[in-house]
Amino acid sequence: MSRTARPGLFATALVTASVALSAQGGPVKRGLATNRRAGPPIELISFEGFPAGAILSSVFTTAGSGPVAIRGYNPFIGLDTNAALIFDSSFPTGGDFDLGTPHVSFGGPGIGPGGRAGPFQNDEPQGKILIIGENLNDWEGDGLVNSPDDLNAAASPNATLLFDFAAVGSVTILGITIIDVEASEQPPIITYFDSTGATLGTAIVPATGDNGVAEVDLGGVTGVSQMLINMRGSGAVDDLLLRREEPGSIAFVRNLVGVDVTPDGGTALLFDLGSTNGNTYFYDTESGALELKTTVGSPFRDFPTGISGTRRVSAHHGDPVEAGLWTEAGGWLDLGNVYPLGCGVDQGSAWDISADGNAAVGLLWNECNGVAFRWTSAGGLMPLELLGASFPGSTNPPTNRATKISDDGAVVGGFAQTDLVDRWPALWEADGSGFLLPGGVFPVDAPGEVLSVSADGSMVAGIWNFEGFYWTESAGVVPLGLLPGALPGGQTFPNAIAASGQLIFGKASPGFFDPPVVFVWTAADGMRSLVDIAVANGVDIPANITLDNILAASTDGSVLVGSAFDFSFRSYAFVLKLPVSAYGL
Repeated sequence: MSRTARPGLFATALVTASVALSAQGGPVKRGLATNRRAGPPIELISFEGFPAGAILSSVFTTAGSGPVAIRGYNPFIGLDTNAALIFDSSFPTGGDFDLGTPHVSFGGPGIGPGGRAGPFQNDEPQGKILIIGENLNDWEGDGLVNSPDDLNAAASPNATLLFDFAAVGSVTILGITIIDVEASEQPPIITYFDSTGATLGTAIVPATGDNGVAEVDLGGVTGVSQMLINMRGSGAVDDLLLRREEPGSIAFVRNLVGVDVTPDGGTALLFDLGSTNGNTYFYDTESGALELKTTVGSPFRDFPTGISGTRRVSAHHGDPVEAGLWTEAGGWLDLGNVYPLGCGVDQGSAWDISADGNAAVGLLWNECNGVAFRWTSAGGLMPLELLGASFPGSTNPPTNRATKISDDGAVVGGFAQTDLVDRWPALWEADGSGFLLPGGVFPVDAPGEVLSVSADGSMVAGIWNFEGFYWTESAGVVPLGLLPGALPGGQTFPNAIAASGQLIFGKASPGFFDPPVVFVWTAADGMRSLVDIAVANGVDIPANITLDNILAASTDGSVLVGSAFDFSFRSYAFVLKLPVSAYGL
């Protein structure tokens, strides 16, 4: 059957469920197996291999994970009887040609207007699918229901299918196929539960029309222990896509420091501060393989700053120092300068790079005055709008720097000098225009800057008056608050934003003599110690090592890269992995 042979593809209509959760992915085809971060593979629950009429109590994924317990509830049969039933859509029984696949227009047995050419066209064989049985009559006593038939829509809106992943552990739900939900019926509702039984959220999947098929992207709902589908009528399900969630883990690389990580979390960018030539490494976060990739120059002047999803690296490069970009295929591309005079011989520096590697940001020197820039592979170097004001009595223009760029390349964050402080948080758009973040929350003479930008640029975070903050257009500037029990007066560095703005990571220094604390922030729980969360999720952090800072996070927040030190003050890079559910999302 084509579905089992190639679970990475969607061939029929794809839709996005209407989901009552705070963040969900948009529609992507089942090629999403190659688009998501490195980690446990996407697994498929298919119902092939079972005979039609079999009552299904458990199933293994095609990768062998399981068993996943399954139970169907037909109110007319009762709670104590499992009504989850295998139906062969290639040979419909019970007169259910609306469950046949493909539609007759595409050479199959299916009949119904929803399966014709259109948004829910039924053009591919589904083979064995799962229904809630209308009856469980087994006339021959062979353990198989004769003439399998799904529960009539008019009979009850309360029939359900329950998937229990307890034997697998918490999973991330990615997608499901829905078949033959008639337009006159209420569409099915999916409810997700965590391991405590608490509701994580709900999703309403579409009515496909008679014999229609919809392959629904459920967006990656994390921390799911059980999934309940209230069919609310007739219909069937097939091809449940999920990913097992890894337990927490941490890996240390001695004598290196963390710099960045690719959006998918697969490759960490690490740096050797003690090398004479600025040795720069790639670390495979799955295999643990460490590979020297390039050198940036003397660590006294040069260092790498970012890595794209295509493994392009941004850096302060060479002597004299220039904004440099490196690829394995092409080596170094130094971006030069649009101004005739830099700062001595130095020309500038690259501070970050977009996910596709086609946009980078940083600082250019114009007679030792810093100018923020945005570079693109199509348009080259472009100075960004000069923001802020000169210091009183100075003839020099205000210094600007572009420090971070969103993954999509559209929003740039950094700082601009004002007449009172050397740094004030600033943002620029792709066209070069910019603005200073509004004051009013922190003192006007308090320095601040943007340290992180969300993947789509809708949220930024940074430090202001030594305090952490975030900004969105709707909420404005919002302080992050303090760690539980911390007193005012420390410093907070929010260095990474993940999960569509639901997670902010970084470093807090509660007081001058206090050890640093790596933190995660969520809207519900504020700032919390990341070490506490990691330990609660089975991560063993050696007693002689202190996690000093979080520098970067994968797009979903499940892979974090940072730096640490031990009792002898030897440095380490670390890669911390946690399931997103560990943060309470």
